Amino acid sequence: CLVEKAVAKLHAGYQSIDQSVTIRHPVERRTSCASTMRDFCGGVGISRDLHHEEFNSEDWWNTLVELFNNNTKLVANSLKKDDANMEAQGVDAGHAFNIKQVRQINGFKLLQLHSAYSTRTYTGEWSDRSTLWEQYPQIASTLGIRSKKDKSYWISYVTFLRCFASIHLCRTFPSSHSRMLEGDWTKTTAGGPYFEQSWS
Repeated sequence: CLVEKAVAKLHAGYQSIDQSVTIRHPVERRTSCASTMRDFCGGVGISRDLHHEEFNSEDWWNTLVELFNNNTKLVANSLKKDDANMEAQGVDAGHAFNIKQVRQINGFKLLQLHSAYSTRTYTGEWSDRSTLWEQYPQIASTLGIRSKKDKSYWISYVTFLRCFASIHLCRTFPSSHSRMLEGDWTKTTAGGPYFEQSWS
């Protein structure tokens, strides 16, 4: 709760980090998974839309592999509205997933996604129940034990592109950055958006 409040304060109020709010104050700072990761890590945050005319899936796959190999933090946002394909695959709509791994094995392009708050169980290709693991045992052995206790699952890159809208990344670098603040809070309140009189 304290971390959430700190992020809300940084972005001018809770409504600025609430995805369901459509009307925002004009002075509010725009937030995204990339900007939030940047605030926490001190790295470089970038957001990329996966559905536009100039999008090249092969180039983006190569970029994803390179980013993953450089220990870049990656988050994917699923499409906001349910469609038949997403329902069939068991992917939560409008949900953020941590991309834990990006792997290409024997021509198969796979991503491992994780969300502690996912309400659905992924049932598409390379899901826990998929017969592909038995058809390609070398992939299963290369990736290691597939545990579902942490709500993570593997998904093919093709299916990923059908169900996800954007990727947010935060590239961190070896040198560390920090800022120390010292002082006492002497105000009676810190509540509400900064454009309200109650804000301090």
